[in-house]
Amino acid sequence: MVMEMLYIYNNLKYIRKQLKLSQNAFAEKLNINVSNISRWENSKNGMSLDTAYNISEKLGVSLPDLVGKDLSTEELNFNKIINSINK
Repeated sequence: MVMEMLYIYNNLKYIRKQLKLSQNAFAEKLNINVSNISRWENSKNGMSLDTAYNISEKLGVSLPDLVGKDLSTEELNFNKIINSINK
């Protein structure tokens, strides 16, 4: 099942840039193919609910927040995200 994502693609790009990671490094941290990261950031590919959930778990960001909020306008705890992504 592919979900219509409201904010997830922009949020992933925002988080990646805040962490100062390349697409390759971010994909490696998330255990995802780098081509998917590129497609998502350019809104050229859908994402399954399972994938979105797995990413949210790895980032330590709730799925509703990752999908439904513009995280660039929120106060994010990047130390928590860094700790989650480095597990």
